[in-house]
Amino acid sequence: MLVVTLCVAGGCAIAESTKQEQGLVDRFHEHLNRQAYGAIYGESDALYRDAASEAKSLRLFSAVHRKLGDEVSATVTGWRVNVTPQGTFVVLGYKTTFRQGDAVETFTFHRNGDASDLAGYNINSEALITN
Repeated sequence: MLVVTLCVAGGCAIAESTKQEQGLVDRFHEHLNRQAYGAIYGESDALYRDAASEAKSLRLFSAVHRKLGDEVSATVTGWRVNVTPQGTFVVLGYKTTFRQGDAVETFTFHRNGDASDLAGYNINSEALITN
């Protein structure tokens, strides 16, 4: 019984430790809804900016918004925290409802001290292909 209690308490502590990143997902969706794609790119981590140009990112975010519309609701479906020699990475999975379809989103954040920045974004939605 003691082991189960500790595991549950430990799991809660880790889930609580992703609150900052969950807030950043909310901010991402707010920017997406306002079509402030440059703000998403500008607030991203250097790892993201090194992997994707601003023009490519703006086209992606514009296509997502054009085909799916505004984000209506988003629910965390899973998370993990990876500590590597390159830093700490928080990965959050979401089931997201947009006005014109549903999607599965994965956000990767790079933690630097007390700050976290978007280091990766992936979206899967049938509506992106069929609309």
